[in-house]
Amino acid sequence: MTIASELIKKVEANNGIYLTQSSVWDVYHAQIGEHKRSNVYKAVEKCFSENKAINKIWAKVGAHGRSQHSASAVLLFDVSGMTVADIENAGITYIGNYFAR
Repeated sequence: MTIASELIKKVEANNGIYLTQSSVWDVYHAQIGEHKRSNVYKAVEKCFSENKAINKIWAKVGAHGRSQHSASAVLLFDVSGMTVADIENAGITYIGNYFAR
């Protein structure tokens, strides 16, 4: 299993929902999804528009690119229905970006 698949499994076992994967270039110097033209921002916006029940999305880097010149995978999760205990059990930390409606 990859780190990304382990993370998906852990979050889904604790009432989170895996939504999709996006990518970001130069993840070491980028604020994930901060810029409205970024792939991540567009993916988050699409998830919110397609499902009105989603109130909070967590974006986490699932796999780093080999260098600043390659894309890194970013996993998006719906964490709207997760309690504080679910978040702790899933191992979700504040490392990652949260997007709220």
